[in-house]
Amino acid sequence: VLQELNIGPIPLMLVFILVSGFMNLFMTSASAKYAIFAPVFVPMFMTLGISPELTQVAYRIGDSCTNIIAPVLSSLPIILQAMKRYDKDSGFGTLVSCMLPYTVVFMVSWSVMLVIWMLCGFLRVMNPEYFSDIPLFGISIPALAAGAAVGLAACLLASLSPAKKASSVS
Repeated sequence: VLQELNIGPIPLMLVFILVSGFMNLFMTSASAKYAIFAPVFVPMFMTLGISPELTQVAYRIGDSCTNIIAPVLSSLPIILQAMKRYDKDSGFGTLVSCMLPYTVVFMVSWSVMLVIWMLCGFLRVMNPEYFSDIPLFGISIPALAAGAAVGLAACLLASLSPAKKASSVS
């Protein structure tokens, strides 16, 4: 069915990130959820030419970004109790309203990094004469600088959220 829809790998991975993040709200165990997802999605994506490694990267982006807002998180009572130390009226709604901007910013920024990485791979395939020197699996100074810049931008954008107001309580 996916082959007939002719959806490209980038939109497909972005949708998979959203599916993984949504499912994380109901089942926070990453290994148990991947044990359910992997037998379905890995072979399905492999038929479209998407490697299992890329599938797992997309899964981990969606899974990790929504952990703090998941109502079934095992450490939720500890987090809520720590919040009550600073704000007696705080609860799960306060936690979600403070952490939702971080969730969105990190999910968007990591998805953008994944798309850039995928586009670099496509450049190598489409025109190897010019782009064969791009290191896809190497560590380089520009890659470290780009990762630091995206991380800093994510933190700065998230600091404009209601969490900044909530942190002033302490």
